[in-house]
Amino acid sequence: MNSFETFLSKAGSELKKIATYTVKKVLPTATKVAVEAEPVEDLALTAVGLGSYVTEFNAVAESCLAVEQAAAVLPSGMSGEAKFAAVLADVKSTLLPKLEALGLTSEAAEAKLSGYVQAVVTVLNTFEAASSAVTATSTSTATTAAA
Repeated sequence: MNSFETFLSKAGSELKKIATYTVKKVLPTATKVAVEAEPVEDLALTAVGLGSYVTEFNAVAESCLAVEQAAAVLPSGMSGEAKFAAVLADVKSTLLPKLEALGLTSEAAEAKLSGYVQAVVTVLNTFEAASSAVTATSTSTATTAAA
C-alpha cells in the first residue's frame, strides 16, 4: 500500500469513527433535547411573533403521521404520491387561506403550499432515516457484542 492509500485508509477510518459516534451518541441525545425543548421553543417563537410557523409545521407533521398510520393498515399501502396528495388535501383548507391572505393568487398559494408540505415531508423523512440508522447501529452493536 502506498502512502496515499494509507492516508485515505486512515482518513476513512477516522470518518467512520466520527459518523458512528454521531449516530450512536449525539443524535439520540439531540433528539431527546429537541423533544423536551419543543414546548419552550413554541413559547419563544410565539413571543417573537413566529409562533404561527410552529403551528403550521405541526399541522403538516400531524397530517403526515395520520396518513402514514392510515396507509400502514391498508393491504397494499399507499404510494408516496398518494400520501402526499392526502396530506396536501388535509391541510389545504387550513393553510391555503393564510397564504391567500398574504396577497398570493390561488395558483401561487397552492404552489407555495405544495412546496411547504414537501419541505416538511423532507424534514420528517430525514429524521426518520437518522432514527433508523441509530436503531440499526444499536441492533448491530448488540448483535456483535452478543456473538
